[in-house]
Amino acid sequence: IAILTKAGQPVNAGEPQLKDGYRVYALPVGEYDIMITKADHEAASQPVTIVEDVASDVSVELKPMPGSLRIVSELPAELWQGTRRLGDTGEWIRQLPAGPLEVQVRRTGYREARLTLDIPPNGERELTPPALVPESATLTVQMQVRGRTVAAEHQPRRGRLRSGSNEVQEVDLPWRGETRLLQQDLPLTLEVEGYDPGKPEIVRLRDGQEQTVV
Repeated sequence: IAILTKAGQPVNAGEPQLKDGYRVYALPVGEYDIMITKADHEAASQPVTIVEDVASDVSVELKPMPGSLRIVSELPAELWQGTRRLGDTGEWIRQLPAGPLEVQVRRTGYREARLTLDIPPNGERELTPPALVPESATLTVQMQVRGRTVAAEHQPRRGRLRSGSNEVQEVDLPWRGETRLLQQDLPLTLEVEGYDPGKPEIVRLRDGQEQTVV
């Protein structure tokens, strides 16, 4: 705490008395500026007028100085705070308010990662988030023979499956796998030896969905 005259000259007010959590200074009548500083906090000043036999209170809330953040990700991604875009991974983001901060790491085609951290006042924070997980859906393809009953032991066990524009692949039936072809019409075609191929089945998948196609 520094006490200055209106002309900016420091005042030697001596050691203060401590009373009820306050520092009490004895000053001559007059006008002063009270300067309050604290490490890693923004300085604050407040004018005060000292009147004979009247106590004057000065109460100031110091704000922590802003800090900086850098998040390093294997895949380039955007950093968001709710609806506010902060920047990109790999770059320093300056002038962030000190204290708790929740950041979302976003990349198209990947699930959002959420980070809760503390920004140090007048300092820097650098961290690496967990690996981003691709968006995907689980697809199960089963073979059903229509028009007649086929014993379980004679059900087809192999087939040739094409999903979208992907290459045809030999699969065991029923087939279960993951796909990243989301939010689009996905035609599925299954060919089984000895059976007429059916019409392509069109599915539309979203992230995390489990879909069975017969």
